[in-house]
Amino acid sequence: MNDSRSIRFHYLLRAVILLAFALYIGHLVQQDALHYYVAPKLARWVQLCPIPLTLMALSLTIQALFGKGSVLCDCEHRLPHSFFKSTALYGLFLFPLLLGFLLPDRALGSMAAAKKGISLSSLPTEAKNSARFESIDPYHEELTELAKILYAQPVVPVYSAIFSETLGALELYKQQFAGKEITISGFLYRDQGEHSENSFA
Repeated sequence: MNDSRSIRFHYLLRAVILLAFALYIGHLVQQDALHYYVAPKLARWVQLCPIPLTLMALSLTIQALFGKGSVLCDCEHRLPHSFFKSTALYGLFLFPLLLGFLLPDRALGSMAAAKKGISLSSLPTEAKNSARFESIDPYHEELTELAKILYAQPVVPVYSAIFSETLGALELYKQQFAGKEITISGFLYRDQGEHSENSFA
């Protein structure tokens, strides 16, 4: 079992890390940049994370500052004894935080797509029916309903919150949407291949 002073130090350090994560998530929510890191359905839950993280940090701080030495414990998990082990352990949590605060919050640009490559082939799913917007199976009912709403618009908007759903609806009913204007915010990537004149992503 570690001594009381060492345990108090680790409690305080963990409280600082939890509070830093809470502040970072709050920063992402305030800057409307959370969608760069988590899926839209998960974002609503991640937005709530600063509250329990702050409460846990507060609890650890109270234990570290005011807890009696006799009740402090390392809970059957021995704390790292050396500075190197402590740095390695807490560095696993501090390094992503450091990257998050130092690097800009934005989507990958065209340079990343050029380095990584991108497939311009279309998805295999396609509506085989002749009716305008009939769902071909139960799994495509939501896309069918979205396609009806999008088709009624004079210009089809592509919002980042439902980006993949919109593209799925357009791909599923691409014949019906042929010739419709679309507005989208992002970067343009053109492949350098031989058939790249009319192809882009």
